[in-house]
Amino acid sequence: MKVNRSRFLALVTAIGGLTGACSSSSSGPSDAGSSSSSGGSRDSGSSSGSSSGGLIQDSGGSSGSSSGGTTCSAGQSPCAGSCCNANAYCFTDPAGNHSCATKCATSSDCLAASPCCALIPGTGGVQVCLPNGTIPSQQCVCTTSTECTTGCCAPTTDSSGNPTKPLVCKAADGSHYGCCMSGTSCSESTDCCLTVTTTGSKVCEQACQTSATCGNSTCQPLTSGMCLSDLGSCVPSP
Repeated sequence: MKVNRSRFLALVTAIGGLTGACSSSSSGPSDAGSSSSSGGSRDSGSSSGSSSGGLIQDSGGSSGSSSGGTTCSAGQSPCAGSCCNANAYCFTDPAGNHSCATKCATSSDCLAASPCCALIPGTGGVQVCLPNGTIPSQQCVCTTSTECTTGCCAPTTDSSGNPTKPLVCKAADGSHYGCCMSGTSCSESTDCCLTVTTTGSKVCEQACQTSATCGNSTCQPLTSGMCLSDLGSCVPSP
């Protein structure tokens, strides 16, 4: 069979062109995780925030106005992450726990759960409502004997034993500026058992003639009778 050489060469050339066209349609292996793909990228959680589909979390860093402290309203005071109202004090118990304790003037101001208007040592006279026995040697401030389970509301004393304010609930044990109810006699030879009309308690008070023997307190004349051989007793200064 005769073959037309020119037609054969043309046919071979055409077939070669088709093969080249098919091989050029693929650009090689594709990385599915490559950033060159416009539809396959994932939010890696980076701080750039450029991804429109990712979630940006607030880590609680320095972007806020607070540096870690507590911001309280006017009239409030911070207390270990919370705020105490103006009528409360940030109290720290012996275990180091902080709480807002209600301020008080006397124990009758307090509720049954915290019945003691306690004088907080080292605070310059702060008084707050606390449960009984919260702090060592707790003293409950009073104005009348009915606020005390012992029935004894008597003056505190300074380091010299002179009577001072506030009045606190004490034991009826006949001690110096303790109480002498139910026939308990006073243990100090310079004291006498007197009924204090303002509180309703019987207190072992120091006898005096003048304030010169009362230290920082005042010698108050008795309304009747005598204290030992004297006409007055040492009481807290007004």
